[in-house]
Amino acid sequence: MIEPWEARSSYLGDGVYATFDGFHVWLVTDRDEGPHRIALEPAVLVSLVAYVSALRHLFPGQKVPCWEALAQAVAQAPPPEAFP
Repeated sequence: MIEPWEARSSYLGDGVYATFDGFHVWLVTDRDEGPHRIALEPAVLVSLVAYVSALRHLFPGQKVPCWEALAQAVAQAPPPEAFP
């Protein structure tokens, strides 16, 4: 069953959708037995971003594609008023 707040989800890629219920960022993917949901509360989302950021320090001198993608996404993020 799709929750009302899931109707406004955004496709991230690799079969993963993201949505927001007013507090959690939810990651949703379809499985044979139905949708699989992961709720990221603000502190967990910050920890995930910090983890990706730390990867560049764990691999000095190497390209870390997920860090580069994150940095680019943050730099290009639309302002909050762009979201309905």
